[in-house]
Amino acid sequence: MQGSVLASNLVVADRLLQSGEVERSVLSVKMTDVELDTLVSAFDEYSQSRDVISQIIEDPAMALDVEQIIYTEHVRLSEAYRAVQSVVLARWDSYSAVDQARLKRWRAQVERLEVAYQNFVAAVDAARSESAKAERIIEMARIVGQIALLAV
Repeated sequence: MQGSVLASNLVVADRLLQSGEVERSVLSVKMTDVELDTLVSAFDEYSQSRDVISQIIEDPAMALDVEQIIYTEHVRLSEAYRAVQSVVLARWDSYSAVDQARLKRWRAQVERLEVAYQNFVAAVDAARSESAKAERIIEMARIVGQIALLAV
């Protein structure tokens, strides 16, 4: 369940970025060279992360540690988002009302994506905890079984 919520939020955020709407809005105001470099770097990080995630979607068996890859890409995307957000906030008053609305919609989608990611992580941790409990119960049953066999 949590995985599908995460995936659907990721798809919506990805569509916004792939449409070019976010990039056009972000770049619609005058920027310094440093700000432009920050944005180019952030959008490159997004593109590279998108490639990694796409490879996992196309061939899940390829990824030996999907959880670690998802965590790493989450960190990468979060840092890229924060970089873009810092530039946008520094120039906020320069954006048109239309661009501000687009950027607010993007920010809201990123926030929903973050909530979905955190819920996904919590669900994975809970499942892992339940699995560990089940393994301990099975191990105790084995020990009890061995003790019973010794008593015979």
